[in-house]
Amino acid sequence: MMNLRTYRDAAGFLGDTRAFLEKQEVVNGLMIGLAVRLVDEPLAYGGPPYFAAVMDAQVPTLAALMTPPHNLILYSEHEEISQTLELVADDLIEHRWPVSGTLGPVRLAEAFAGLWTRRTGVASQPGLSQRIYELRQVIPPAYSPGSLRAAVEDDASLVAAWWGAFQVEAVPHSPRTPSDMLRRRIAERTVFLWDNEGPVSMALSARPTQRGISVGGVYTPPEHRRHGYATSCVAALSQHLLETGFEYCYLNTDLSNPTTNAIYQQIGYRPVCDFQEIRFVAG
Repeated sequence: MMNLRTYRDAAGFLGDTRAFLEKQEVVNGLMIGLAVRLVDEPLAYGGPPYFAAVMDAQVPTLAALMTPPHNLILYSEHEEISQTLELVADDLIEHRWPVSGTLGPVRLAEAFAGLWTRRTGVASQPGLSQRIYELRQVIPPAYSPGSLRAAVEDDASLVAAWWGAFQVEAVPHSPRTPSDMLRRRIAERTVFLWDNEGPVSMALSARPTQRGISVGGVYTPPEHRRHGYATSCVAALSQHLLETGFEYCYLNTDLSNPTTNAIYQQIGYRPVCDFQEIRFVAG
């Protein structure tokens, strides 16, 4: 018999679900990476997180994680998911968790969104349609003039401005990132710049898992576009991360942007899975 298990902390959640999630580590890189960080920093992303797993004979069949006000992230490898999703929805409603949207493999996200709208009466609308890519070997591009370097404290104001512009352009409905978090990312040496007599493009590494690490936040200001700087930045950063010992890099793209999807494939990223974001809007 299936039952829902919720967790007070990330360590308990990972204790039950990590092996389950790591069977599809690239697909679940976001959930694993967030949970790993939350082990040491329970409030790293704002208020208390939500952790849940649906268990069948002590074996996970679905995992859910949410760091409000961000989306509820879902994963299951099973075809029959209606009962498991009902258990999650019941718990969220009973404990009055604020659910702004959901994110997960397309079928799973759409199924939860349909259930949530029926149960709560809120409207839903599609957000970003994403594709997850994995890279294990870089195909070197014709690198643009310049070189990759880690951002330093003196770059903080520029990084903040570029990150804000990236969010407006790429993820306009996502909560804004506090400036102190960006400064911490710089101190952790996870923000990288392509520098050609000054910074011209940016990319970040994030959420390391047991074998991989994500690349994201790729942004080039309009005045520096169409020179291949973003391609060079992502290729060089991916190579750097592989050389530091990661087996693979992964990233998410917006499926509505064919240019970026093509560019990433040209430097060695291969499609793994499609994700769908669905936002909930009170009527």
